[in-house]
Amino acid sequence: MNPRAIDDLLGTILSQWYGTVAHWVAPGQLSELTCVSCRTGMVAAVIDTTSWPHDLVHALDGALESAVTEISASLAEEEFGCPASDHRCARELVTASLVDHAPDLVDVLRECVTGKVDRYVGLELERGLRELERMPDTH
Repeated sequence: MNPRAIDDLLGTILSQWYGTVAHWVAPGQLSELTCVSCRTGMVAAVIDTTSWPHDLVHALDGALESAVTEISASLAEEEFGCPASDHRCARELVTASLVDHAPDLVDVLRECVTGKVDRYVGLELERGLRELERMPDTH
């Protein structure tokens, strides 16, 4: 599998993921629930995954893992020296390609998610303050 094919596959995955990000609705699973695979996966190698909603990072990481499996199988068939049972070679290829897309990942997250999270947190804060105001004073 040549680098162009890997870039095309990654481009397709990212395009689909960008659509998911654009339609994401807060609160989702925020970063405090980030799983080990998302803290140590390919996405974490290129951006700070704890800064973004876990459900979005997890979806991208899962799609990239599927790509690694597909690429690894293709490399094994081509006798490229990357056995299907060892995904390390394919993972390195995907991660290297993903590095070029890191600024776009962050830009899309900032553009599509930051405002939604800010609005959600603001509304929840206002709701909490209203509830506190309605509580009887016990002092």
